[in-house]
Amino acid sequence: MAYGGFMTAKSFLLLAVISLAGCVGVSSFGGHNVEARIHHALPAAGVRYVNVENVSGSIVIDGWNHSGVDVSALEYGSDQGALDRTHVSIGQNGSTVFVKTTYDSGGGFFFGHNGAQVDYTIHVPATASISVSNVSGPTTLKGLDGNLDVSEISGALDASLGRVAGTRNIHMSAISGHMTVRIARNSDARVDASTISGDVNLFFPSDTHQGSVGNAATGQLGKGAASMTLKTISGAIDVLPK
Repeated sequence: MAYGGFMTAKSFLLLAVISLAGCVGVSSFGGHNVEARIHHALPAAGVRYVNVENVSGSIVIDGWNHSGVDVSALEYGSDQGALDRTHVSIGQNGSTVFVKTTYDSGGGFFFGHNGAQVDYTIHVPATASISVSNVSGPTTLKGLDGNLDVSEISGALDASLGRVAGTRNIHMSAISGHMTVRIARNSDARVDASTISGDVNLFFPSDTHQGSVGNAATGQLGKGAASMTLKTISGAIDVLPK
């Protein structure tokens, strides 16, 4: 992980998963046969790091002015068995909160596509450092003031980050998907963006390079105190004013 406060995935498995108090219901869901809704709040103060890992489904992370973390998850699949093979784990270890989707061996997304999808909506302290990994599905980030380390395999990535300044460090990457990042005009940051297949557009003056393979742009707002690195393999990168 990019931040020292985050533990490895292996360490996460050693944690006792916090019991999912709150309501879990099952009903019909559109083109899917069943769904389950999970809501869990971790009201503890002092949360500094949040680590979210998903395999199939959307992630929305919204910063708020509260000390705790609030997680809503929607699981949906073809049958009850798909939901039974899919697990949402929510845990806390000191100042770090983990939210993770796992599948039973032989029944997960990569083993016959017979697990359920999970859509997350997560409220976190605005100043927390966030680490996100999503395999298939869009990721949306907003109202966040801390460090970011975001990895998207297949899906759009949309981030609204306000003023990027100080020691803030932002790293976002995607294999396949359009990346859109909105930052304040009075940010104080250096931005390095590159893509192998796709356009790169920064709203402020930049040094743009178009190579035989890929495009890249480097620009700076203010004195460039903070750092922002954006990379895609296949997909455009747009940095827009907020």
